[in-house]
Amino acid sequence: MPDMNDRWLWVVDDQLVDALMRNDTLDASAEKRSADSTALKRALALASENQTEGALEEVRKAIDGGENTADLWWARGQLEFELGRWEQAGNSYAELLSMVPGHRAAAYNIALCCFRQQRFDEAVERFTEALQVVPGRVDCAIGLGVSLLHLGRSEAALAAFESVLGTDPSNVKALFGKGVALQKMNRLEEAHDLYRDVLTANPKNPELLANLIALAAARNDDDKLRDYCERLLRIRESARPALEGLSTLALARGDYKTAVKHLSQLVKSAPGHWEPWYNLGFAYQKLNRQDEAVHAYSEAIRAKPDVPQAHANLGLILQERAQFGTAREEYNRALEADPGLAAALWNLAAVYEREGDIVAAEQRLARLMAIKPDWEDACFRLGCMRLQLGNPKGAAEAFQRCVSRREKWAEAWLNLGIAQRRSGDSGASRAAFEKAVEQNPESAPALSAFGSAMAEEGDCTRAMDALDRLAALNERTPELWYNVGLLLQQQGRHEDAAKLLRQAADARPGFAEALLNLGKSLNWLGREAEARDCWREAVEAKPELASKFVN
Repeated sequence: MPDMNDRWLWVVDDQLVDALMRNDTLDASAEKRSADSTALKRALALASENQTEGALEEVRKAIDGGENTADLWWARGQLEFELGRWEQAGNSYAELLSMVPGHRAAAYNIALCCFRQQRFDEAVERFTEALQVVPGRVDCAIGLGVSLLHLGRSEAALAAFESVLGTDPSNVKALFGKGVALQKMNRLEEAHDLYRDVLTANPKNPELLANLIALAAARNDDDKLRDYCERLLRIRESARPALEGLSTLALARGDYKTAVKHLSQLVKSAPGHWEPWYNLGFAYQKLNRQDEAVHAYSEAIRAKPDVPQAHANLGLILQERAQFGTAREEYNRALEADPGLAAALWNLAAVYEREGDIVAAEQRLARLMAIKPDWEDACFRLGCMRLQLGNPKGAAEAFQRCVSRREKWAEAWLNLGIAQRRSGDSGASRAAFEKAVEQNPESAPALSAFGSAMAEEGDCTRAMDALDRLAALNERTPELWYNVGLLLQQQGRHEDAAKLLRQAADARPGFAEALLNLGKSLNWLGREAEARDCWREAVEAKPELASKFVN
């Protein structure tokens, strides 16, 4: 949701239209000053019939024909101003000032023209010049203050408004402007007290209520925020600041049904704005009303195509619907707008993984870790993908980062050991497996990996201990039975070796290596017929390996 404190610009502009942009109209007084100007008389007649274009054309013809009088230039400027042609009107007033230096109305209106064109630096200069022509003119001082607010020069604006209040302490427009300046200077309590004083005199002032809403939001005063929003809605049905405030409150407390109610009204009153559509999509998404969420996010994107979070949230809905191709497109659009959007990288990696493109998934997770190095789950998943891609050193680096962040992470220690073992670092691998068992003594994968490492190192005692612990867990571990069986066989303990190798072969049908070595131990024990049966089964499962051992 946008910062509600930024609503001040909208409010100030309304005040300006209401009170500051007063511009002397073309009326009969001009006729009295220049009764001899036929063109001006015709222009006056046309203007009185609301034929502004025709009146302006009469004045232009007269000036182009050589009737170069101050009254005609004044009329031209006024008519152009009325038509909203601010640049042309400013030029006409400037011509008038060259003819009549110190013309008060022209000096003021040039400043207004600059303001209308949002040329606030020039407006400040022109309002200042107008004040020199007519010192103390209230509307000039207020116009100066508002222009300074638009430039972010709040302290100078405050001085301009206080210059008015010095002679007219009850001037509502100056009080309002002072409140805005205080608000922008983060003097929130002073601004609030001033607004409340003005509101007491005019309790149905919608602009003041709008700014009080912004103040309450900035001060995190939920009770006052709700009160001001409800009061504003009683004055102006579907007032945008009130609906924004109430929907913000509802979203903050997780009341998504109420948020939908207010946001649905808001998108009707401000259909071209992306923020209410985005928040409506979020509320619908939380309510699991996915079709409506998709529509709302799509409207937010239509209003502003480069909102990364809207694309990311839409992508998540599509991903949950197994529409992986379109989800991927939305995540990529989100990342085009914001390459550092971590959630989009995480979800995009999951989509690529689901589609079987592990290389692309690994690349996205690597980017994510560069942005969010402390994201532990992403780091772990990155390690798993690198193992899958045959990059054990890269995997070990990722898992090492995991355990450095969370020392008691048994699964990360286990995978670190696997990566180190595949990298050829058996010592580090054994230590990692031992850590995994230490963190989770009942982890069958950790016990099996540790036992196998001990068997490979010839530590029969610790290998057998791992086997006993696995047996107590009712775990079938053919790999570990095989490894310890080989160790016992090498030590000449063929009876014990045969028992474990038989368990390995029975647990995994077609386990050729276990059958071959079982045959060797049986043969050594003099059980030749059984040995031949084992070798025959091994030949059937893997002829090339079996024949090598038989020979």
